[in-house]
Amino acid sequence: MAIQDTSLLAYQTLYRSGRGPTTALKILKAMKPGRKYTQAQLEQLTGMRANSVSGRLNELVDRKFVHREVEQTRCPITKALVHRVYRPRAIRAKVKVAA
Repeated sequence: MAIQDTSLLAYQTLYRSGRGPTTALKILKAMKPGRKYTQAQLEQLTGMRANSVSGRLNELVDRKFVHREVEQTRCPITKALVHRVYRPRAIRAKVKVAA
């Protein structure tokens, strides 16, 4: 299965979870698989505010759609030490198919 296919399954899973096309989906779609981002970079990519990105990133990490690095890195935008996040190369999602 191609990366695009597994990502589509992940989007469908989030959509079917009752949340619909949310800010979490917008963040997930903005992230290229394997590339690492700071929250400030995702704010710029999505045009969303810090509080929206922060909450949705936590949700995506909890649901294992996005991973957070253990070590801290200096953010190129804010210059603060932060934990970057990244989307795995392939997202495995369980999708319930309606009969």
